[in-house]
Amino acid sequence: MTSQTAITLYGNVGGDPETRTIPGKQITKQFYDPIIDDMVEREFTTPEREVRTFSIAVSKKDDEGNDVTRWIRCDDWNRLSRLVGKGDRVKVKGHFRERTYQKDGETKTVRDFVVEDLKIERHKIRHRAE
Repeated sequence: MTSQTAITLYGNVGGDPETRTIPGKQITKQFYDPIIDDMVEREFTTPEREVRTFSIAVSKKDDEGNDVTRWIRCDDWNRLSRLVGKGDRVKVKGHFRERTYQKDGETKTVRDFVVEDLKIERHKIRHRAE
């Protein structure tokens, strides 16, 4: 199930974004061709894609007034996080996406935040090693 409701989150980046490459695939699909009035198979090649993943810490207060921190995994398909580093305060806009997969015969569900826009609110000061 995918939520397409636009959401804005503010949080601190937990670690430098990691880049993964999703290899391209050869896909065969069937579709209806009205000219010959029959189903036709066509092969398509999906391009290789790159995704940057990182987590942000989002805090809120519980009923007793205590701070509760929740870690949210973010997927950046548009390279918006290329200048982001650990400890930076960011504002991300996007939507949640759920995906399932099988591991050891057990179905697991993961909920990711798909980043559509990203603004760095505050950079963490980093010391360079000389």
